[in-house]
Amino acid sequence: MHVALLLMFLPAIKRYLSSYATLDKVINQLKSDVKKKEAKKKKEEETLTKMQQKFLDGFEKQLQMADARQRNVNKDAASKSPSSKETYEIDFARVTQLFILPFFITNLIGVACARSLHYQFYCCPCYAFSCKKMSFRVVRSSKFRHVYGQALKREQCYDNIRVSKSSWDSTFCAVNPKFLAIIVESAGGGAFIVLPLNKITQVGRIPADHPLVGGHKGPVLDIAWCPHNDNIIASGSEDCVVKVWHIPDHGLIKTLTEPVVDLIYHQRRVGLVLWHPTALNVLLTAGSDNQIAIWNVGTGESLVHIDCHPDIVYSACFNWDGSKLLTTCKDKKIRILNPRTGEVESDAICHEGTKATRAIFLRHGLVFTTGFSKMSERQYSLRTPDALSEPIVMVELDTSNGVMFPLYDPDTNLVYLCGKGDSVIRYFEITPEPPFVHYINTFQTPDPQRGIGMMPKRGCDVTSCEISRFYRLNNSGLCQVITMTVPRKSELFQEDLYPDTLGDTSALTAEEWIEGKDAEPILISLKDGYKPPESKAAITVTKRSNMLNKIPPKSKSGGASPVSDKTLQEFADEIRKLKAVIVKHETRICKLEEEVARAKAANIDEDGPGGDGLNANVQMASDEV
Repeated sequence: MHVALLLMFLPAIKRYLSSYATLDKVINQLKSDVKKKEAKKKKEEETLTKMQQKFLDGFEKQLQMADARQRNVNKDAASKSPSSKETYEIDFARVTQLFILPFFITNLIGVACARSLHYQFYCCPCYAFSCKKMSFRVVRSSKFRHVYGQALKREQCYDNIRVSKSSWDSTFCAVNPKFLAIIVESAGGGAFIVLPLNKITQVGRIPADHPLVGGHKGPVLDIAWCPHNDNIIASGSEDCVVKVWHIPDHGLIKTLTEPVVDLIYHQRRVGLVLWHPTALNVLLTAGSDNQIAIWNVGTGESLVHIDCHPDIVYSACFNWDGSKLLTTCKDKKIRILNPRTGEVESDAICHEGTKATRAIFLRHGLVFTTGFSKMSERQYSLRTPDALSEPIVMVELDTSNGVMFPLYDPDTNLVYLCGKGDSVIRYFEITPEPPFVHYINTFQTPDPQRGIGMMPKRGCDVTSCEISRFYRLNNSGLCQVITMTVPRKSELFQEDLYPDTLGDTSALTAEEWIEGKDAEPILISLKDGYKPPESKAAITVTKRSNMLNKIPPKSKSGGASPVSDKTLQEFADEIRKLKAVIVKHETRICKLEEEVARAKAANIDEDGPGGDGLNANVQMASDEV
């Protein structure tokens, strides 16, 4: 009977035991979860306590510093007016009682009552500050914190410009206080347009038949104004030739096709032209043949050839005094070179991405670069020349495809990042304190940019506190003028915004520079404003005639270059060649006459009076000669 009952209840007993085991597992799992939550909560409380203590220590330190400063102020005030000290001490105590103590107590209560991360973050100011990695300190002092950009009205800009559609990574624009140059589309070769900035009638819609500079046989890829002569501009093209042009003070009245000088060395297209910052008439060119050439443009001679890059050179930049050269290459490396010898002093991987990189020297020797990461994210970095492989700062911006061009203002230490195809201009301030590169603001525009040019500080309006001016090219054919201004109430000259800036006078000649001399750039003051000078003659003597002398044009209505001098030079070369040909022919005739005379004498001796008539043949040949 007992066995029968046991067999009858056996399934129920099994189900009960299995459910008990399952329940035991659930209980153990719950206990484990509770322990984990308690450990996590304990860890969070410890972290919160540490953060709170760190905040309190920092706050106490700030109070001590403020108290020390106040004691110094009170001492100074006591020496001048004893009554002012007592008044200030009473006010400070009252402010402490009314504001600082309640804030302090509120934070302590919030920490004590915190039971969840949600409450700790949203209800406790101390914990919120610590989670965001913010420190309780005074806001960084900078006179450029409130710089703002403003675009001029369309009628004050330049419209109807056929901007080049080349895919080359160039700014397509160059500007100085006298002229604005823009690379344009042109049939039958490359060309660029030059617009004088001192003519009010030149703004607005540009006529379609406006004169161009069009001597190249291929599309123009890069242009650059000479920093020491505002009338001289260099251009590089796909026809492998670098041309240097002279623009008259009042602009072009007909298309200019005759350059001052042609510089021929590269075997493939020339995509980079760069002037030396301190030496007169020294020009750097780089082509797709991986070669860099440095020229004395005044004589048309090549000074240095640099062949250390295994691939295309993306960018080049001289340092402040022109003694070092910084380059970026398609092999992802950044190099610092000796520009006189071409020796590589240091190199390192710049950015991991395969797209184009840019690098510039800052005024005090640091290196600022832009490029792409392996994931095609745009980056910028700050480095020291002694440790190029270890960037001080490396920041990722976005995932756009356009190459970023860093435009640098050495007077304010501001760097403007302008990406090709972007509709924004970001600007940063470089300072000695961390994080070294401080983001200031972004100027937003509705349409993307095709190219951009930056006006030298000499061309900025100091009366309106303008620190930078940009000429921004749109796909619609508009060249938009953008001014960067520091808001100031006073209309007086702001010396802190306008220190002495780069002038248009060279510190060295090309001969002095190639011999090894270095010199700081010559600076000028903008206190009385800057007026672009008229073309003037340079008093320099070189081995050959200097083709970039600042000689004023003989006629304002004439062409854009000294045609009479060039024509005379061509005639002189032709006459010299003809004289050489004449001398060569005379020498040959003399030799032939001698041979004929010798042959005639030999025939007379052999034939005698009854010869076979060879003498007559020789005589006829002599007469023909």
